[in-house]
Amino acid sequence: MAKSKVKLAYVAAQFRVKTEITKNLCKSMNSPPSDLIERAKAKMQSIQESGEIDVFSVYKSRLIEFWNACKNSPNLGDFEPVCFTLAEGSPLIDSIKIEPPSNAKAVANLSIDGDLAEIRALRLEWIIFYVNHLVRNMDEARIPNPAQIHGAWLRAAAGTPVQDLLLGPLPPPPSAEEIKAKPYSIIANKAREEVTLLIRDINHVVEKIGSAKIAEMVKDAANKVADQFGGRYHTLKKEMISGINQAVNGPEALGLNLPMALLGATGAQKVPVNAPGQMSHAGAGKLNIVIAPDSMSAKIQDFSTSIYQEKSFEVGEEWLKNEIRRHGIHLELTKPHMRGILNSLAQKVSLEGITVATGIKSRGGTKPSLHSEYLELSNEEKEQSEQKDVVDLRSLQQRQIVKAGQLVASVVYQNKPIVGRDVYGNPLEPSSNASIKLEIGDGVEEREPGRYYATFDGVPELGKNTLHLTKMMVHKGDVNLRTGNIVFNGPVEITGSVDSGAQVHVTGDLRVRGSIRNAFVRTGGSLTVDSGIVTGEKGLVSASGDVKSEFIENSQVQCGGSIFLSRALLNSNVIAGGSIEILNLNEGIIAGGIVSCRENLVTGHLGYKNGNATELNIGVDWKAELSVRIRQFRLEKVKEAQGKDRKNLREIMSRPKSQQKAAKNEARKKYFQDRLVKARTLIEKMEKHLDSAKANLVFDPDVKAFVYETMFANVKIHVGGNPVMVNHDMAGVGILGKRKHGSNVIPIETALQMEKEGDDMEAAG
Repeated sequence: MAKSKVKLAYVAAQFRVKTEITKNLCKSMNSPPSDLIERAKAKMQSIQESGEIDVFSVYKSRLIEFWNACKNSPNLGDFEPVCFTLAEGSPLIDSIKIEPPSNAKAVANLSIDGDLAEIRALRLEWIIFYVNHLVRNMDEARIPNPAQIHGAWLRAAAGTPVQDLLLGPLPPPPSAEEIKAKPYSIIANKAREEVTLLIRDINHVVEKIGSAKIAEMVKDAANKVADQFGGRYHTLKKEMISGINQAVNGPEALGLNLPMALLGATGAQKVPVNAPGQMSHAGAGKLNIVIAPDSMSAKIQDFSTSIYQEKSFEVGEEWLKNEIRRHGIHLELTKPHMRGILNSLAQKVSLEGITVATGIKSRGGTKPSLHSEYLELSNEEKEQSEQKDVVDLRSLQQRQIVKAGQLVASVVYQNKPIVGRDVYGNPLEPSSNASIKLEIGDGVEEREPGRYYATFDGVPELGKNTLHLTKMMVHKGDVNLRTGNIVFNGPVEITGSVDSGAQVHVTGDLRVRGSIRNAFVRTGGSLTVDSGIVTGEKGLVSASGDVKSEFIENSQVQCGGSIFLSRALLNSNVIAGGSIEILNLNEGIIAGGIVSCRENLVTGHLGYKNGNATELNIGVDWKAELSVRIRQFRLEKVKEAQGKDRKNLREIMSRPKSQQKAAKNEARKKYFQDRLVKARTLIEKMEKHLDSAKANLVFDPDVKAFVYETMFANVKIHVGGNPVMVNHDMAGVGILGKRKHGSNVIPIETALQMEKEGDDMEAAG
């Protein structure tokens, strides 16, 4: 099975296989490429075999649903990428247990019990996937609320036991009325000490409110809950904004996978000091540690040196750390004090009043500046460059263009902000960062504080205090290996040349101030090249509109409009949907190669006096002609390979019979014989396809060729589908598709008069 052109990316940190799909791609295919799921599955199986993950899922039905939604979305641009997760997995998480629910309204009972360091090392994506996997294994059709799973993990990571915690279901997909009435909800659960953000319409939240603003609304709601019922809540601002920004570029933007449940705020969990009889380690409850009211320091109190005489346990480092854990204190925050405490234990002196742990104070960032994020490689590009043996440096290095939804710039601080922590390890919101004066223009929006995203495809323009996008890209200098390829949805101007091997793909007009040299250039509009075009055999120029240049030489050019050249068209394979005109009627020349156009051809000189023949096909439908040329080229390649195979087979057959019977030569003979049999069948099919393409050629007999100076006899001409005989050199002639006075070749003055009369009749009609 042929591999589709849809690219996959493996995100190792998340154990996910992702892809980016556009509406234009979905419209070009009725259904997703059949190999997509197979490729995703093969990747996940290889990761599973390596031991990194234990289980995984591949989302085939979701892909089909996503594909159709993308294809039919009225709000999605044709080339706007949407990200989709094809497959994901997780390692075996022994600390997580799922049991049937003790309440019929719940989905399951969740327990998290294990080593604290291991629990904290887990990623939320793994935990949610693994819990969903275990729930499905119980034949439970409902999906657990991911915000509640998130909250349970935070409790477990803070050291609070999570035992048989009820997991409620994620609400069902919202109706159109629900979406209109309540595009989002902020829900507080007093018992769980959680505030959840439930999003039914992600586009409304992002466009009408903004991710940063709604995070502030969740924070205000959490503060109100704390004021009413007591306690202290920590807002998960960064996590909420990240979840929203991922969703706005994913299936949720198309109305799928909704509602979204994000944990917005949680009560700061303090680990209760258990009674000594409930402790499992020796000497449990013997060390009394008092936490300051602001939870920023912890000290030993009421310490008795008689503890050193205890025979039931050893007063040492292990006992000390267990006692610190018993109080719920984060061990990382004890490091500055640990050596002094251990020295005191070794000397068997009193620990009264000794500080065990201190929190870290928060600090806002200072000395801000704007950083151009779009110039950096994305995580996906970094991963691709690390995984591939051969990397397309031209593609990786193109950093001048941003796509809709891409992060353009962010505020960075010379003195970075510090997120503090109390002695329990709970993060503390830093004070406000120093502000930066910045004027935001077209194409940029601040979706979260200090982070600016593109609203359409464009080129970033960063001034000292300004930031905006322009829909026209201006590339300064040449396009080459150093700068990378250019792929842009809009018009582009290149102030230099397009060098050998470079690629330029634009949907608008393209202006090249220099030349095009052995490159690949495609434009959805017109192409203007100030110097010349020389693509060679390996390059190609393709334009939907007109092509204007000084000259075209030794090139492959396909043009949906007309071609206007100042001086020459030489030894090239050129096809145009309009006319071909050489503007210098005295010295301009068309000579060599194969030239086709739908409308008139105008030149000073036509053909070489002594040199390669010039083939002209004037008045032919350019798309049909292109189809013929492609099929003709492929057929010639197959016949060329067939000729080489025959030569190789004859060489083997000409050897003595004793050598022919050698195993190696027998295998080679069979190999070439099989290839020749297949080639015969293939050539027959290709010849039929070529004949069919030729039958679809449509000709216009009213077109003309105008040669103002000399037409040499070394030309092969078809006009309007009819061959024109040229037996000798001629000067100043018009070439017609229909005979006039018994000839297709007439004086140019007569041809110009006919053209004028035709134009006058058309204008009168």
